[in-house]
Amino acid sequence: MNDDYQELSRYLQRLENALQQLGWWSETPPAADAFESTAPFFHDRMTFEQWLQWVFIPGFQTLIDAKAPFPEACGIAPMAEITWRKDTSENVAALIDLMNEIDSWVSRQNRA
Repeated sequence: MNDDYQELSRYLQRLENALQQLGWWSETPPAADAFESTAPFFHDRMTFEQWLQWVFIPGFQTLIDAKAPFPEACGIAPMAEITWRKDTSENVAALIDLMNEIDSWVSRQNRA
């Protein structure tokens, strides 16, 4: 695995760990029809936390496994800021910071 894919894998692991630490990681996936949503972040059928766990992380893991090109941009931090705007805990702030890091890192990959 080249360094860029390893770096992305580390980001995904950090994201998973943060979600687990907050108690937002679930052993049970959303209903199958939730994955048929066409809304951004599937917000009409699942929570943002569920989308991160069941769509975002697996999608990027598939990209890593296939050594596929990185997307041009990633914009998960703004959705996190909107979703958790009333939660002022340090753990949530750290999670949003991590998402900003991921967004920036992915965007930089296409400029390298």
